[in-house]
Amino acid sequence: MNEEWRITAECAVQTGGEPFSFAGCTAGRLTLKELTQCFSGGSCFGPNNTIVKYYIDAFHDILHGPSQNNEVVVALHKLEEASGGPNSIVNNPGQIFGGGTSMFHKPEQILGGKNSAINKGARDVVNYCDHNPCPFR
Repeated sequence: MNEEWRITAECAVQTGGEPFSFAGCTAGRLTLKELTQCFSGGSCFGPNNTIVKYYIDAFHDILHGPSQNNEVVVALHKLEEASGGPNSIVNNPGQIFGGGTSMFHKPEQILGGKNSAINKGARDVVNYCDHNPCPFR
């Protein structure tokens, strides 16, 4: 058992395992140990230290942008997956109304083209009314 684990075990016994007290005891004693090493000429916060890793990752993200393993990027990808992917109704609500040629965007197509039966019938009624007494007016 190395010194860090010994400190952790001592804090667990001293605090009875109560989470907040345990975390404060462990963090405080481990930080004090590292600072004591720094001021006595020893190595400070080695490359595998959690604090060192945090700052290295933070500076890397600032300088180079977050990687695919960044916590925020991972959370956003999981949110996108949970909402059904890029073409889901949540991420692309415009698809409810279909494409540019759907009946919502071009309602005139419901009646068909200019030679459809509905449009021909309407023109016939108008032509009849233009030349005869119209029962619809």
